[in-house]
Amino acid sequence: MSGVALHDFNCGFKAYRRHRVNCMDLYGEMHRCVPALAHHPRRTGTSKDGIERFNRGECDFSTLGFITKFNRSPMHFFRNFGALFLVLGSLGCFHLATFWFPGDFLSAAIGTPRLLHGSMVSVVVSLLFFATGLFAERLVPLTRSPK
Repeated sequence: MSGVALHDFNCGFKAYRRHRVNCMDLYGEMHRCVPALAHHPRRTGTSKDGIERFNRGECDFSTLGFITKFNRSPMHFFRNFGALFLVLGSLGCFHLATFWFPGDFLSAAIGTPRLLHGSMVSVVVSLLFFATGLFAERLVPLTRSPK
């Protein structure tokens, strides 16, 4: 809306040169417009911001969200993924079992190898998620600061 392409327009941490701020006539709620009023276009050089910086920022925000939401009970995070993989793996195994057991299961093939391997891997991954959650639950008391 301001015509100024700033990436951190609403950022609360800003630093300006004194002579720029002193020459602005701010009134009412105009403090929100300071970035647009103080902005001047780049004349030389290139921006150091790229896709890599965006990816790092996204990782930082994901970590922050995880820490603030699941700091006291990380098992709540890992159990959801563990349950998802357990359900998927169990459904695959159940599907294979319904075709394998009614016939001569000692000599018959057990369906498609991809479904068998995918189901087995899914069940193992679910166990790994549950184990990671239990391990993280044990680490939570160690990360609390003493009172």
